[in-house]
Amino acid sequence: NLADYYQCEEPFSIDHEDTMDQIYEKLEKFKPTVVVFDTLNTYIGSADAFKGHEAQQAIGEFVDIARRFNCAVLLLRHLTKSSKEKALYRGQGSISITAVARIVMVVGKDPEDESLRYMAIHKTNLTKIPDAISFMLTDLPDTIKYQDRSKFEWSDFVDKSADDILSAAAQGATKNTEKEDTKEWLNETLAEGPIEVKRLEKMIEARSISKRTMYRAADEMGIVKEAKGFGGDKKRYWWLPN
Repeated sequence: NLADYYQCEEPFSIDHEDTMDQIYEKLEKFKPTVVVFDTLNTYIGSADAFKGHEAQQAIGEFVDIARRFNCAVLLLRHLTKSSKEKALYRGQGSISITAVARIVMVVGKDPEDESLRYMAIHKTNLTKIPDAISFMLTDLPDTIKYQDRSKFEWSDFVDKSADDILSAAAQGATKNTEKEDTKEWLNETLAEGPIEVKRLEKMIEARSISKRTMYRAADEMGIVKEAKGFGGDKKRYWWLPN
């Protein structure tokens, strides 16, 4: 449990000296263990995060906070959209930001389980790179006083690198898009009435989509499945619910 937690609701810029003086006063009062900036672009001010020299100078302000208050400073960055690059280059902004940081971590979703995440270190100047760790975000039932609650739980250490995590997340996003496209296709194809499954499998194969994706999409749509005929003449048909 956190003994003390302070959240600043209004974003500010490290360029504003008066504002930074106020922030230092708060930090002096709380004696923090860790200070989190979410996200870096919100606080970096006029510096261009994509220009190496400007990014390094701006990061110096955050390094100063860490030294002055003997605490950890966590800067959150979004990932770039280029899913083919290695994790080292996926953080938004100049590579200089990664160079200055003592530890760089990546967090990604499990493509098969929406509640499961992985966190991996892919750069550290302090020790060898440890195993990645997984954690869960699970929904909790609403109460009269609180809604949309969730629970955070650490899970197991896993043999995954930062590159593995981002690659799996990218593949999962592609699969989800493919599945949604398949749902739309099934909805249009079955709009006229029941169709034999073998015919659907041939049609989906022509679209270079796997049968597994089609079956998963059908399950999520609640497609009605029934075999008609007798003995060896039985044929399986699908049609839309309702």
